[in-house]
Amino acid sequence: MKEINRDEFSQVELCTGTIIEVSNFPEARKAAWKLHIDFETGIGTDKSNARLTDRSSKEDLLGRQNIAMLNLPTKQIAPFSQNACSPGFCKKTSPCFWQLLIK
Repeated sequence: MKEINRDEFSQVELCTGTIIEVSNFPEARKAAWKLHIDFETGIGTDKSNARLTDRSSKEDLLGRQNIAMLNLPTKQIAPFSQNACSPGFCKKTSPCFWQLLIK
């Protein structure tokens, strides 16, 4: 794992937004949802994806709060351009859990 310094870490822009749309992502190699997240004041709506189809339905995600990194380069995943990165977290002994969802 590449170590970053505190200055690099302080440049990561984390913002909270509301998931306003969830749709299927059949083009993804790993099962995922497409998310549209409203970050409101001065930021607007951005897109992300979430590989948690086995844990959460579209209905479960709609209206939830999500924390995402917004100042990373756009990532192209099949035909979907992701502007917001919603982080997932993994343990060596279990699958990833998702994305800092808050009620």
